[in-house]
Amino acid sequence: MIIPSIDLMFNSIVRLYQGNYQCIRKYNLEPLYYIKYYIGKRSNIIHLVDLTGAKTPLKRQVRLISNIVSKCKSITLQVGGGIRNSSDIYGLLKLGTSRIVIGSIAIKEPRVVQEWLTIYGPERIVLALDICNGSNGSYSIYINGWQSSSNNTIENVLNHYSCYGIKHILCTDISRDGTFIGVNLRLYKYLLYGWPKLSFQSSGGVKSLNDIIKLRYIGIKNIIVGRAFIENRIAFMEAIECWQNV
Repeated sequence: MIIPSIDLMFNSIVRLYQGNYQCIRKYNLEPLYYIKYYIGKRSNIIHLVDLTGAKTPLKRQVRLISNIVSKCKSITLQVGGGIRNSSDIYGLLKLGTSRIVIGSIAIKEPRVVQEWLTIYGPERIVLALDICNGSNGSYSIYINGWQSSSNNTIENVLNHYSCYGIKHILCTDISRDGTFIGVNLRLYKYLLYGWPKLSFQSSGGVKSLNDIIKLRYIGIKNIIVGRAFIENRIAFMEAIECWQNV
């Protein structure tokens, strides 16, 4: 499935370069209008990221997210950024959000997220892992809006949460995100081989329809595309047709 991604900051659609808040590109697009465009094109899922909340949880764009969710209940919305407690999750789910994306807290406070999986169920929680290739060929997990590296490995995290019923994993190669240098096939082949029962969402580096073909071919079931759609480098409907015809 092709999942359009929309990053939100200053109540506007933006993109960061490799997660760097000093390299922000703001687009002259009204978020709700743009989201309704995807809905009109029969998108099944849209991925929303509150970048303000991801950086400063106390400044989450609650009003904007609430407005979007309340007016787009006909589609599956997965929302992330600044989710730090059960009240955040409950509030978004009550509005009609289908899935909540959990990132740094899953690494720093695993017991809390284990409880959320029990309370809300694995269909409601998406575990977001931000990955960068290590110098020895391993994969390092970054946290706090990609600002720092954790001491955990992707293997430990996936094995741990698999025991608690996790299903949806959003895996971003942060070295490629927003760069148009192509996707990290090696990473996703590794994930698919090691944890075949999990549903992975690939993210980072999509530059052409050929990237979609490659990911589809190796077995990825969900591909998140952000900047390539926003800047019209790939037409949304062309991506959908490409996905369906591979």
